[in-house]
Amino acid sequence: MKWAHGNRLFAGQRDGSLVAYLDVLRSTHSARYISLHGQEICGIDLHYNSNLLATGANDNCVKLFDMRNSRSLYTLRHNAAVKGLCFDKHRSNKLYTGAGSKDQKIRAWNVSTGELCFSQETGSQICDLIQLCSSRTLVTSHGYASNDIKIWKIDRDCIHLSEVLAGHSERVLKMSLSHDETMIASVAGDEFLKFWKIREKPIDSIRKENHSQCVAHPTLIR
Repeated sequence: MKWAHGNRLFAGQRDGSLVAYLDVLRSTHSARYISLHGQEICGIDLHYNSNLLATGANDNCVKLFDMRNSRSLYTLRHNAAVKGLCFDKHRSNKLYTGAGSKDQKIRAWNVSTGELCFSQETGSQICDLIQLCSSRTLVTSHGYASNDIKIWKIDRDCIHLSEVLAGHSERVLKMSLSHDETMIASVAGDEFLKFWKIREKPIDSIRKENHSQCVAHPTLIR
């Protein structure tokens, strides 16, 4: 689900449709169903200053949708389900997407043309993808086979792996970034909620100790 301006809420459905709840603060709010995908929608993001919406689904596709005229603009293809996606917060015409275990790639797209800008192999299933506003940084969470979190530095035409945060034993399902962008919370299939301090350290020093970056005792979720 994603909130939009004007008290609108967008939610993905198992049948591949998108539900737009209009002005949800009104008791008489209405809902509109938009058919986009052939299978369940598992990722949504909204452009920060335009009317573009992106959805990822189990049909291995990303749909770019113009909310002003309810028109589907482009279909962007992966080789596995797309759960992680986010619009670039520093370049208005770029979208990052990440896909599952049969793909394992981060792809960057030009949303003005629908063209692929570049792709980056990650070596494992991508479950979630977020970007920091304060820096040119992407964060991805992973399942099979690494079950970790990776931090990437964004250059103009590529990204570079900067840090690896290891500590979960199963697929890292979802992440949330703190408002000051100093902490990441992650939840995984191992039923742990973990908190990570983002630091500028070499990858080798992060890997010396699986839990060295965990700044609080994990909370077990049952």
